Amino acid sequence: MSASYVHFSAPGMTLGPYVVVQSIPSTPRDAYSCDLVFDRSAPVTAQSVGLLRRVKPSATLRDHERFLEACALARRFSHPNLLSGHPVVLAGGPALFQPNAAGHVLADVIEPSTYGRRIPPFSVSTACLIIDQVAAALSYVHSQGYVLRDIWPGNILISFDGGVRLAHTLYAQPAHSGTFYDGRWPYASDVLKYFPPTPQTDVYSLSVVLWETLTGDTFCPGSSFSWPRRPSALNPRIPSELEAVTMRALCFKDTLANDLRSSLAPFLASDEDLRGRLERPPFNAARIRELQARLAALAGRPLPS
Repeated sequence: MSASYVHFSAPGMTLGPYVVVQSIPSTPRDAYSCDLVFDRSAPVTAQSVGLLRRVKPSATLRDHERFLEACALARRFSHPNLLSGHPVVLAGGPALFQPNAAGHVLADVIEPSTYGRRIPPFSVSTACLIIDQVAAALSYVHSQGYVLRDIWPGNILISFDGGVRLAHTLYAQPAHSGTFYDGRWPYASDVLKYFPPTPQTDVYSLSVVLWETLTGDTFCPGSSFSWPRRPSALNPRIPSELEAVTMRALCFKDTLANDLRSSLAPFLASDEDLRGRLERPPFNAARIRELQARLAALAGRPLPS
């Protein structure tokens, strides 16, 4: 599914106290822009990097209202697998700053075009660990009476410290509050557009992410009647028991995030396995040092010792 991506900022641009390190492209459909920034008053380290989200000038009044609601939720929600944030006021209007965002977006790692190959980037157990940590955040949000509607690889951050976090809750809304699902991920929306937003629709979206993370391929059913390919056809290392768990989730058999977590429990890697994975390309210390060097150059200050 093609889309035109545009940038709303440029590296080195100043946005209040923040300096843009990298502009994250978005589509015209998106009401919000996102930039990787750092605070000029903070120490120049990879850990001080944050995401700055703003409302685009073309956004509707409802988009502005939803953004303010999302800022309130970002302050209210507190979970180790959710990227925290706090609202700030810039010259162009309100913004949401989310610190400690140095890492890799899952979509950049599993997207085949990124490295020109279609192979799973993780071991089976590490892939299950990533999905389990996202499901933990999902279970927490559902317990607060909300659905996220934005579960896809582009909203999952793997931090340099090995933590897995949902990057934002901008499209969260009270469960059962809409007539039809209006998710942000077209692959899931093809199937879910006939369903009201419920915790089960979030779990289905996460099961699609599980399929992609296990296979390293793109899941695109095309219509609500397409049957997904079996993961083992693309990744022979997937045990038959885990394949059954994945296909079960894709058939709406798991209604709660904790159901999926229970099913994945026998296949999980340890946290040390994921941190060890971060030491190898494309996750490694050299990438962190490179980011620090870019920050130092933009800030005009030397690297910390």
